[in-house]
Amino acid sequence: GGGGGNSQSSKKPLLSLACIFALACYSQANWVINTSDTANTTNSIDATISNNITLNNKNSAVYTITSGSGQMGSLTINDGVTISSNKNDGKGIIINGGTQVNNITNNGTINAHGQGIEVNRNARVETIIIGATGILSSTNRRAIIVNTGGQVNHIDVQGNITGGRGVFNSGTIGVNGTGTSSPNGIKVTGSIMSSDNSATAIENHGTINGGIDIQSGTLTGGRNATQWRSYYISVYNHKMLNGSIKVGENATLMGGIANANPYGQSGVAVLNGNIEVAGKIYTDSRASQYDIFNIYATINGNIIIKDTATLNNGIWNQGVINGKIEVDGTINTQGGHSGVYNQRNSTVSQGIVIKENAKIKTKVTNRGTISANGIEVKGQVGGAVDNQRGTITGDVKIESTGKVEGGIHNSGTIKGKIENQGKTAVNIYNRQGGVIQQGITNKGTATI
Repeated sequence: GGGGGNSQSSKKPLLSLACIFALACYSQANWVINTSDTANTTNSIDATISNNITLNNKNSAVYTITSGSGQMGSLTINDGVTISSNKNDGKGIIINGGTQVNNITNNGTINAHGQGIEVNRNARVETIIIGATGILSSTNRRAIIVNTGGQVNHIDVQGNITGGRGVFNSGTIGVNGTGTSSPNGIKVTGSIMSSDNSATAIENHGTINGGIDIQSGTLTGGRNATQWRSYYISVYNHKMLNGSIKVGENATLMGGIANANPYGQSGVAVLNGNIEVAGKIYTDSRASQYDIFNIYATINGNIIIKDTATLNNGIWNQGVINGKIEVDGTINTQGGHSGVYNQRNSTVSQGIVIKENAKIKTKVTNRGTISANGIEVKGQVGGAVDNQRGTITGDVKIESTGKVEGGIHNSGTIKGKIENQGKTAVNIYNRQGGVIQQGITNKGTATI
């Protein structure tokens, strides 16, 4: 993920493991500001940067050292101020190990060649705020990085992260709760762009408590942004996310959402919450691309596509969803993709619901297991509902408002029944090897 060193802090004795995990081990910090290549200032408690800074041979513009003040301090970069850290791998702000600070607020512009804002091991920050006028750019590294053992309670992006490799966490974000406290986690009302094709806009390899809430604005991820190097992704959870991933009605993702562990180990990538989309997700038409991936991973919640949402390439489950998939928006699938695809050896425990406002261009496919409520169609499915040698514990049902243009196809096991109440004629196929334990109930027009 691209960690960062502690090059400007003095050497300190090694901390015990007990100390590393105890809040009492953190010391308050002084801010050291390199005002030029030859001068700096030290500010205890709070610091404000009101003048432009240009550095060509310093390792960072701002860094922390321990303080005996007993008070946590804040750093503010004023609107209109530009900080340029031009040295190769020169950084913007470093929170060094063993120190804790209150808020970092950037209302100006930070241009760094290395990490934009870096929180090191055994360092702690209450809140990182990119204000509405704030711009943060890293040429070669992460715009914001929380390294392993680092802690940030909340990241709030109101302005623009315009370059570099996005926001990366291998530590802990949202340290004051487990998903219910506010305002933990990451909130976005501005924009985050990864200018590196191998990186996403937001990537988690640690723990995030409180979820990721993209209320408005645009996230742009890399086009080869996972270890598979084959997916266009803007948000990627690789470890533990306690809380939901939410995409608001006024938000746009250029690149999909992945809850995934590319190495195939179970229990590594876990989302304890929902994926809720009310805005737009755009991805491309490559053969393997979907908008929402759950791969070798677990979602202890639901995937909900709201009535205002538009997806370009649908939903792919190759893991466990201990909830439901509910679609009430539009899925304009590209390249022959299914609108919803439950892969072999995968589970959706609470069924698939295609609600009244839903418009899915192609089909709904099950090759794994759909438990509890089966598949219920109240909206429009342009292709088939296709149980390809999978198992559906409940029913496959077309409600009176539902329409399945490609018919219902079964070559697996449906432990409930197929029921058609639709007002549009439908073809029902029970293919060789297919079992429908409770038969077919037709209350509309069907060819069986």
